[in-house]
Amino acid sequence: MRNTICAVATAITLVLCAALAGCGNASKTSTTAHAIAATGTTCSKRSSDDIKECTVTLSDTRQVVCVVYSVYQRGGLSCDWSHVSGADKEPAR
Repeated sequence: MRNTICAVATAITLVLCAALAGCGNASKTSTTAHAIAATGTTCSKRSSDDIKECTVTLSDTRQVVCVVYSVYQRGGLSCDWSHVSGADKEPAR
């Protein structure tokens, strides 16, 4: 009896989670992510650092700043997609 109650509760929980997974606010993009590719990259000159700041130019001419971490067989990439050039209002100069 206890196993049956646990199994039913688990099934209900999974159904509710699956139903709620589609909820939320998602902004629509005009171009799919697979259609945009990097056309150029400019990184900081200091090659002795494990962390470099890079500006990546996308095929639609937008630019995004990324931080690249690279050590022996480990590494990572983090980009500031909230402030992609062209995605928000550029600061006045």
